[in-house]
Amino acid sequence: MRRFFCILRKEFLQMIATPSFLLVLLVCPSVAVGVLPFGLGNLTKMKVDVVDESFTPRAREMVTSLMRSPHVVAVNWSPSREISLRKMDKGKIEAIVVVRPEGEQPVILVDGSHILQARDISSYLMRLVLGDPMEGLPLHPHLRYVSGDGNMHYYMCTILAILIAIIGCFLAVVSVVDERQKKMLEHLRSIGMKAGEYVLTKVVFFIAVALLELGVGLVIARVVYDFSCAGSLVTYFALGACFLLCMVNLGIFIASVSDSQVRAIFIMVFSFFVLILLSTMFAPLDNMSEGWAATRFVNPFFWMADGSWKVLLKNVGAAELWPNYVMLLLWGSLLMLLNIRNLTYRLTP
Repeated sequence: MRRFFCILRKEFLQMIATPSFLLVLLVCPSVAVGVLPFGLGNLTKMKVDVVDESFTPRAREMVTSLMRSPHVVAVNWSPSREISLRKMDKGKIEAIVVVRPEGEQPVILVDGSHILQARDISSYLMRLVLGDPMEGLPLHPHLRYVSGDGNMHYYMCTILAILIAIIGCFLAVVSVVDERQKKMLEHLRSIGMKAGEYVLTKVVFFIAVALLELGVGLVIARVVYDFSCAGSLVTYFALGACFLLCMVNLGIFIASVSDSQVRAIFIMVFSFFVLILLSTMFAPLDNMSEGWAATRFVNPFFWMADGSWKVLLKNVGAAELWPNYVMLLLWGSLLMLLNIRNLTYRLTP
């Protein structure tokens, strides 16, 4: 136990003695949480043309309703559908409202470049110009999902997960590769350190550092975006620790099979690129084919994102998150055993 704490102290001194490490720890949460969400707050803003074929006060009433909407940034009168359609083809407007003669329903024409978005805009505009109450919609709005700028708070959950994944995996990769290149593993072997002790100290130390960064990220999110955790912080940090068990061990594994830091960082970036894209963090699960959707069961990013949304936004308790904990602990433990096996021969006299 004394040797374990001595090695943890060594990790701490080694980290604070490396300026690049401290720079990463300082810049990552500030940029990832303090700046990036401004580019992801997809508050829908549309430009609408109104074509009046009724020549009645009804058209002016519809224009007034459109101008009152926070989602419509510009409303313009147009002399004909053809002129407005040409504007839509050039990307100058997102929708056209054609006011038909008395007794006929208005016609909504929407840019269909993004089918799902077009469907939502069409439905929204139809209810807006007809004055239908929103209470009748088959929709259960969750205020915490849209309490920021658009869906900014929704994306905040994924940004926090990616932040700690980068911190934990990057620090583990750089530390292990650096110690391999400096022949420090041979020195540790000379004092009788076992592979299990080596991996365990790395995992414990970098999980602690990444959880500290998670706390900093939550503070920044609260100050800048008024974002707060709906559920228990203990539940959320426990989920983060399980996720980091996977990420830190993934970093150690990448470092153990890489000959240089450049190669290790390349493998890490490529692995993150694939795992994040298949995690449903930025694309709905239903948009994937069945085969690719099934990969989520072995993707730690999916289990972390799923759990984060439930805890941070919906106040789901730990008892309901047992599949997330089990899968993250399972993959983290498997990677840890693989790392111990890979490093055993390096620390064996």
